[in-house]
Amino acid sequence: LPNFTKKCVEWLIKLTPSLQNFNIYEYGAEVAASWWIKHAKEYTGITTSEQVGKLLDCYYKWDQDSYVNHIMGETTQYDIIIINGKWRDECIIPALQRIKKGGYIIINNYHQNKTEFRPAYWQLTTPLLEKQPVVIFHDENSDARTAVFQVVN
Repeated sequence: LPNFTKKCVEWLIKLTPSLQNFNIYEYGAEVAASWWIKHAKEYTGITTSEQVGKLLDCYYKWDQDSYVNHIMGETTQYDIIIINGKWRDECIIPALQRIKKGGYIIINNYHQNKTEFRPAYWQLTTPLLEKQPVVIFHDENSDARTAVFQVVN
């Protein structure tokens, strides 16, 4: 399962029957990619780890520009884009260009105070997504947060 908050994972499990029709892109592909591959119509992942890229048959880009903008070389419009891994704030601009209207952008550790991803980190993302519906999942007794934005315009 994806390494999101428990409540976000519960939401994803409820969504699982629909995932078979979904195209999914993940920034920061990790071991959970196998879960997405099993349930999604199409999964594309990118990582900064050559080892993970080879293990999961995902794209590997080590520099910021190639990693962040890799999605722009894809022709697919995605139902879900996951932003995890490096350069999270910078990923939002190309992600918004490749998400389907009504699609979900899932951001792990969004506005999470005890990490580098506290609110001040999100200089690009917060203003670009402020008018989109959002559910922020957080677990009790933990600062962990996973935000799910539905892109409606």
